[in-house]
Amino acid sequence: MKQYYITGNINKDIENLEKILKSTNQQVIVSNLPEAMYFLGVMVIDQCFGKLKKLYQNKIDIEINTGDSLPAFFTAKKLGYTNIQHSIKTSSVT
Repeated sequence: MKQYYITGNINKDIENLEKILKSTNQQVIVSNLPEAMYFLGVMVIDQCFGKLKKLYQNKIDIEINTGDSLPAFFTAKKLGYTNIQHSIKTSSVT
């Protein structure tokens, strides 16, 4: 299954994804880059995913990437996401 990303340029990303989804009959995964979580936030990304899911519900699977942000992870859980990518930030003490 092909995977496409929301990178941060919302209007351009949505426009490109709509073109792709209109031209394919295959199921695709739509996700976001973890960097996009920091400057857009989970609520904005949720709105983008919601719009795409409403229009192309039979063609897309949503995978949300919260990076290493625990608040974004818990917000995504509260919004009902089950396919969440989350990385745990570790630090070393010297």
